[in-house]
Formats: sequence, C-alpha cells, structure tokens
Amino acid sequence: SHELAHWTGAVHRLDRTFGQRFGDAAYQMEELVAELAAAQICAVKGVPPTTRHAAYLQSWITLMKADKRAIFTAARHASTAVEFLLAAAQASPVDMRLAA
Repeated sequence: SHELAHWTGAVHRLDRTFGQRFGDAAYQMEELVAELAAAQICAVKGVPPTTRHAAYLQSWITLMKADKRAIFTAARHASTAVEFLLAAAQASPVDMRLAA
C-alpha cells in the first residue's frame, strides 16, 4: 500500500510533485504521505500495519521540525491518495491485502 500511495502521485493521477531527489525535504514529504496513506489503507481494509525503519522516522522528525505544518500537509495528501485508491479498487476490484 505504501508503493500504491506513491503511484497516486503521478501527474495524470493526483499530480503530487513531492520528491525529486532522494533525501531532500520534498522526498521526505512524499515518503511521509505514502506511509500515512499506507496506514490509512491498512486501517480501512483491516490489514495489520507495518512500520518503516528508523531512517524514515528520523527523516520525518527532521521534516516536521523544519515545517510545523508538514504533518497536516502530508495527512491531507495521504487522505486524497486513499480516496483515489479506494475509488480505483471499487472500479476495478483488487485485493488490497496483496498491496500492503
């Protein structure tokens, strides 16, 4: 579900342009969006969530220290990604557990 959340960011889907380079602030934001979306998908579909490694967590802490609104921005984009994925799954049923 994390990678599916990244998939929603394409220009012809939700046009989310975070993250051009590994490790930059925009990349960290995209990773946070994807992880929040994955957690939401897991909750909606009843799939036990997983946690990414410590490096992800540290990058998010750094991002949130630099931008106090980062978590709200990421959560908004994650919710939009989840809505997109759930609508796509309804249009073409996919077992979301396979994507977790």
